[in-house]
Formats: sequence, C-alpha cells, structure tokens
Amino acid sequence: MQKEDITILIVGICASGKSSVVERLKELGFDAYTCAQEHSCVKSLWTKLAPDVLVVLDCDYETIKQRRKVQWGEERIKVQKKRLQNALENCDLYLKTDDLNLEETVREIIKYLFTNGLITK
Repeated sequence: MQKEDITILIVGICASGKSSVVERLKELGFDAYTCAQEHSCVKSLWTKLAPDVLVVLDCDYETIKQRRKVQWGEERIKVQKKRLQNALENCDLYLKTDDLNLEETVREIIKYLFTNGLITK
C-alpha cells in the first residue's frame, strides 16, 4: 500500500500538535485529517470518519502552557481526555508529544506505518 492510499486520523487534546501534524503529513503526500473529538460529547465521533489508522496525541498541561497562552486550567484537560477515552481505547498509535517536535512526531507516525506494513514506500 502506498501512503496516499491510507487515511490517517489524528485526535488529541488541545495543543498536542494535531493540526501541525496533519498539515505536515499532507505536505508529505499522506491523506491525513483531524476531528475535534476532544470537544465532542459523542464518544465515538471519530468512528464516523472511518480512518485506516487512528493516532492519539497527548501532552501534559505544563507543555500546553509552554506551547500556548491558555486561559483555562487542568480541569479542561481532564474533560478532554475523558472525551477522548474511546479513541484512546481503539487507537493504533498513542504518542506523548511533550518531548517531541513536529518532525519527530511525524517521523514516529511514519515509522509506525512502515513497521506495521501499512505502507511500503
């Protein structure tokens, strides 16, 4: 299978890197997208998009505060993680992005795809 034949869905808490990762994957020719599962009370919203690969990105509240000027506290992250629980339980790849930059995160995703035979080139 080639990279453009596989759909990759990226979900995660705010400031975990979803949008940047999707944008970079698209630049590299992948069919990648995100959905706002962290803001939805519908636990399985992500399943409506029927991805071939589901990736959950996560990071700590301290990392979020370093990445963005946020007006909300850790309680919001707890709510978002609860809303992501179904995706987390069904994800193909879970990545903590606290210590990963954008390119390292994308590299981990591509490595997963190759390692699991989901893409061959």
